[in-house]
Amino acid sequence: MYKKITRLLKRMYNKNFLYPKILKRNNVFKNKYKGERCFVLGNGSSLNKMKLSNLKNEYTFVVNNFFIHPQLKEINPSFFSDIEPFDTLESLPREDYFHPANYYFKMDECLRGEKAELFFQIGTKEYIENNHLFLDHKVNYLGYSSRDILRSKRLNGDITKSFSFMDGVIYSSIGLAVYMGFKEIFLIGCDFDHILTKSEAHFYENKDKPVLASASNKELAFNLYTYLSKMERIKKFSEEKGVKIYNAGIGGMTDVFERVDFEKIKFK
Repeated sequence: MYKKITRLLKRMYNKNFLYPKILKRNNVFKNKYKGERCFVLGNGSSLNKMKLSNLKNEYTFVVNNFFIHPQLKEINPSFFSDIEPFDTLESLPREDYFHPANYYFKMDECLRGEKAELFFQIGTKEYIENNHLFLDHKVNYLGYSSRDILRSKRLNGDITKSFSFMDGVIYSSIGLAVYMGFKEIFLIGCDFDHILTKSEAHFYENKDKPVLASASNKELAFNLYTYLSKMERIKKFSEEKGVKIYNAGIGGMTDVFERVDFEKIKFK
């Protein structure tokens, strides 16, 4: 499995060289929000316990299936990203929810009228443009690194080049926020509590429970260890840039960052 992932990363990394000018355009985001704070929202089930309307005047990063959240329009997110490997999605059965013909078209429908800047991995560019998706948005693309966060000798946070934070959409959102100059980043909905629940619970209906129900504790523990190890490296990278990351979520296993009470934050 690890060799398969490595081959996939290298294949996506090679696509960076097809679009160097596209990646170069990302320099417009360099320190654009210097000194501001932002909120990065995962898709964890803990979001259902939080008053997300507090975020309507804040800078927010939302990811993946958040486009189906009932408060999407109320929050009106600043940034939306989905960096799922396109080759993997396209190989799914046509009727699968995450097949691009279903997933991206539903995403396009739900995001119409929202102000969010969109970020996708560079491998989706041809599909998005050929299918005339997201025409009322500015679509930005991110390039993959050939090595993941833990295997990179030095993390590259420059989104005009091969971006080191593409292992997962929360990692990439944090990396984007750092590049954009945000000085405080608050994480919510980043639960990663699969080892406790034997499921991958989201704020929406859980579709992955049968798969994780059969997963061994050893496998789930290893996944948690890997996730927290990557977050530790991201924390060090961010602190070197003068950026502070907080966990403002409810519950979950992300104990790398200082915990703060979401309800006690003074919102705009």
